[in-house]
Amino acid sequence: MIAIAADAVADTAKLQAKLPALTLLTDPTLAAVAAWGLRFGDADEPWPATFIVDRTGAITWRYVGAKGKDWPAYDDLAAALAK
Repeated sequence: MIAIAADAVADTAKLQAKLPALTLLTDPTLAAVAAWGLRFGDADEPWPATFIVDRTGAITWRYVGAKGKDWPAYDDLAAALAK
């Protein structure tokens, strides 16, 4: 699994040490966020979103939350990953 955040590289590195099973990437310029259509206006914070992408690159599930800290429920994400 891979997570991409707009956090600073140093902050991402600290979190990576705590979450070794997850690959963390940083996107401080929000380039990935813009490419996925998750940037609202000139805001420094993207829409919170979770995507499941299969081995072919197809998006098989997605959740785009409301502005702020709106993430999918763990049960919903687990069910989507189990498919």
